[in-house]
Amino acid sequence: MSENKNKNENENKNKSKDKGKGKGKGKGGSKSTSKWNPGKHGFPVLAYLTSHPLTLSCTLRIQHHEPRKQVTLMLRTCVALHGAHAHCSDNEQDRDSDSDSDDEQAFVVQYDADNLVYDARFSAPTIHIPPTRLDGILRDGSDDSDDKQMQTLTLHLARPCPLWCPDREVLLPKPEPAHVELFNELSQLARAKTVHLVFDRSWLSLAQQVPLQRIIKGKEALTGFPVADYYSRAYRRADWTVFAPAPAPEPSNKHKRARRVSSPPSTPPPYKRQLVDPAHAGSPTEVATSPPSPRPNANLSTTETDFQTQAITAVVQRLLPSILRQLLPAVLPEVLPEVLPKVLPDTLRGLLPSLFALPPSFTSHASSTSSSSSSPPPPKHRASPAPHTPHTYHQALASIPPQRTLTPLAAALLPHLLAHLAPQLSKLHNASTKKWIAHAALEHAEDAEQLRLELQQLVDEGVGELVAQAGYALDDVRARLSDVAVRAADVVGDGVREEVERCGLEAARKVRWEIDAAQKAAGGAGKVEVEVERKRERAGRRIGRGKGGYRGVGCRRVLSE
Repeated sequence: MSENKNKNENENKNKSKDKGKGKGKGKGGSKSTSKWNPGKHGFPVLAYLTSHPLTLSCTLRIQHHEPRKQVTLMLRTCVALHGAHAHCSDNEQDRDSDSDSDDEQAFVVQYDADNLVYDARFSAPTIHIPPTRLDGILRDGSDDSDDKQMQTLTLHLARPCPLWCPDREVLLPKPEPAHVELFNELSQLARAKTVHLVFDRSWLSLAQQVPLQRIIKGKEALTGFPVADYYSRAYRRADWTVFAPAPAPEPSNKHKRARRVSSPPSTPPPYKRQLVDPAHAGSPTEVATSPPSPRPNANLSTTETDFQTQAITAVVQRLLPSILRQLLPAVLPEVLPEVLPKVLPDTLRGLLPSLFALPPSFTSHASSTSSSSSSPPPPKHRASPAPHTPHTYHQALASIPPQRTLTPLAAALLPHLLAHLAPQLSKLHNASTKKWIAHAALEHAEDAEQLRLELQQLVDEGVGELVAQAGYALDDVRARLSDVAVRAADVVGDGVREEVERCGLEAARKVRWEIDAAQKAAGGAGKVEVEVERKRERAGRRIGRGKGGYRGVGCRRVLSE
């Protein structure tokens, strides 16, 4: 009983400590999340590829399914892209506090359990953690060393991991140096095969510790979690090659032996293009003064030139917008006043007849428009409005009041522009609608997943509390049963003792009676023997004759009797 009381007191003390720690978290601190709600996208971590952490702000989310033995770690970060609209943060307040611009896009790196070369491992952080970055990953933001459960999770990959990136044709960072550095770090992280993740272990719940322990032990054949059903709605699956130009195609000549090409290093060296002056190129009839180069070098230079062209194209696409943005404001005011008067008249004179020619479908409409514009205005009274029907562009033009007629150039340009822009605007509208629908569905799925995790956590806490209460009740019942057993033993012992004493007394009485009876029986038998012995002695005596002979007769009668 005393041990149970001590256990209860210790548990109450621990609960009071936990409550005291939770009260220290406020809105003004660095961590405003609840105890079991680290965030929709996971808990904060530091990613290391070398001895220094990456500048990227990362969060880790653990996707797992225990019955199917599926575990996947999703490392999420945000990078500012050129010409993109932000959807990296959860809400508007997070955008204002976490991002410096409105162009940040989310990237998710996928680490599957079946992509690990050998088992992952936990270790204490031996690499340097900057104090400013340490405050960002601590759970409660306190400086107490007891609360800092910093751990390093090391992952060794068999191949570069998949990357979920925004569905954009070109991924270009903002021209600022800080954003370019973050973009380069993301490229290195996507192609890295060894990653160190440092985080505060107190972020892990019981449900999240189990899959990590299964990865570290490595005794089971684990596979990756099917995250494509979840991320494919708003992201595009790619890999690290999305940040680099595509490799050159293989030569189509089957009769030539394929040359050995070494695998490119992590950072490809700058290529040089061999420039040949056409004036010094040898003619077919000229006598060569040096031995010609072998033919395979021509194929090699062609392949290398193709790859160089692709690399240069990618670099130009990435850097040209920022360069033009810097140069055009200074160049245009000086160049345009001189060039436009010379070039514009001839250019417009040659382009306008072909570019702005009306299609056949607009001939009747133009004639009807001109006739309606030349006709006098109608009387004051107006016809009743027709019922609402879907308007076309022709009906919209026909409904323009006559007093607001367009200029001849506008009347010629407007139908052409409407005809050409309407399909494009419709496509853009449909694409934007689909994108926002997918984004809303993703947000809904994330909210549902978060609610499911919170519900699961509440269920686990409830089950644990019920088990604890059941243990307390069982201990109480055992103590009560022990007291009842002691009392029953005392009562039964007293009754048994009295019964034993009574039975002993009865047995003693019976034994005494039997002894007395035996003694009596033995005493009677002794008397008979004594009497018989006496009679024998008397019979053996000599009989004396008395007077008259009466005594002898008396003795014989006695003996005969």
